[in-house]
Amino acid sequence: MLLILFISLFLIFTLIASKYKRYSFSNNNVIILHNAGFFSCAEVKLRAIVLFVAKNKNLPAHVDSSRTWKWYKPQGDTGDVTSSFWKIEKPEPALDKRAIYRLVKQRALFSSGQIQYSDYSKLNHEALRPILRLYFTPADEIIQIADHLRMKYGIVPSNTCVIFLRGNDKSTEVGQPSYTVLVERAQEIRNANPNVKFWAQSDEKEFLETAKTVVDALVMNQEDIRFINKSKTTVDKVHQASNYSFAKKFLAITLLMSQCRNVICNTGNCSLWIALLRGHSHGVQNFLKKKNSLGSGEWFGTMA
Repeated sequence: MLLILFISLFLIFTLIASKYKRYSFSNNNVIILHNAGFFSCAEVKLRAIVLFVAKNKNLPAHVDSSRTWKWYKPQGDTGDVTSSFWKIEKPEPALDKRAIYRLVKQRALFSSGQIQYSDYSKLNHEALRPILRLYFTPADEIIQIADHLRMKYGIVPSNTCVIFLRGNDKSTEVGQPSYTVLVERAQEIRNANPNVKFWAQSDEKEFLETAKTVVDALVMNQEDIRFINKSKTTVDKVHQASNYSFAKKFLAITLLMSQCRNVICNTGNCSLWIALLRGHSHGVQNFLKKKNSLGSGEWFGTMA
């Protein structure tokens, strides 16, 4: 009787574990299984590749992304949409021993699965650069969209401070900074650089209105960004039909944000990818507050 119970519990546990499995390694390949927000999928893919290299001391033969980014596929499309967002991986010589060693040193940071909630200044960008170049170079269309938006809104990255808040359902995962905390940090940037221009980006309508009013921040038009009234859901679920086209725009916007002189942001995968696409952490300040914490939270990073 006990044996049957044990076997039953083991099978149930195995089924649950397989349901929430985010990636797997098979025959020298990496298979990405995760489906959630766009940059959550990207983070899992990056994490899987880094851990594969740390374990096997070489690049995977292939990274299968056909089962991820399901939220962002055109209606009826069951194929791999990687090329809509990122340049397809190209053959590359094996990583040299130094590059592998650097990635092995990053294993602890990625193994936890909590890198989005970390201090981005701790990222070893030099170690990650070969992986990002190979698997996460934005596609030409994404670069074109970013250039179009930069010219359309007159954004000069070298003199722009981005105030980014990934709000709404993110508050169910991690504590959120108040609007006041973000605006006060922006004012500090202005005190150091009176000529700085602010650009506010968020999925929360109320934050965009606050930043526009208080620090005269640029807010893009609704044909280019999606936002909703503060809620516990996400724009990707509210406006699913437009996910494919707006994911391209948001990746382009993230690339553009990564090029700005200063970035003020909360913690989360979107903010993490601003830092990753930037290629360094100078000028990036991210706020971390533990969920349900009574404390004020902590700022990481420094001004440029």
